[in-house]
Amino acid sequence: MEIPTVLDLPLHPLVLHAPIILVWLLVLGGLAYLLIPPLRQRIGWAVAALVVISPLAVYGTVLTGEQLANFFEPDGWSDVIQQHQNYGWWLLWTLVALVPVWFLFAGLDP
Repeated sequence: MEIPTVLDLPLHPLVLHAPIILVWLLVLGGLAYLLIPPLRQRIGWAVAALVVISPLAVYGTVLTGEQLANFFEPDGWSDVIQQHQNYGWWLLWTLVALVPVWFLFAGLDP
C-alpha cells in the first residue's frame, strides 16, 4: 500500500498545517465580525470563505491521516491513533455544525 507523498514526505504532516491556520483565522475573524460591527463589511467575505474552506481542510487532513495510519499500522490502529482520529472527526463535525450559525450572524448588518 502506498501513501500520498510530496517530495518523498507523507502528505498528512504537510496538509495538517492548513487547518491549524485556517481554523484559528476562522475563530479570530468570527469573533471580530461578531464583536466589532464596523469591521463586518470589510471582513465578512473572508470569514464566509473560511467557513467553507476550514472544514474542507480538516476533512483532507483526516483522510490523509487515515491513509498514514493504515500504512504504519495495517493490522489495526493503536488507541492513541484512534483517539487522534476521533479528534479530527470531532473538529470537522463541529465546524460543519457552525455553518448555520455563521449564516445567522451574517444577517446582522444589512
